[in-house]
Amino acid sequence: MSIHSIHLYHTEVEKLKAFGGTKKETAIRNAFYNLLNDYARQNANIPFPNPRCFLPAT
Repeated sequence: MSIHSIHLYHTEVEKLKAFGGTKKETAIRNAFYNLLNDYARQNANIPFPNPRCFLPAT
């Protein structure tokens, strides 16, 4: 995983925490999803499915 990708992830998480006022998993889930998919693309792997697919039905 590239340092640039990790830096982008940290920057995105900081923006989300500043805007939303929280660092709960639900607030930063998409940032982590983007990081995982960037890693997958760099290693010629299949991108991960949308994390909302794994949420229980409400």
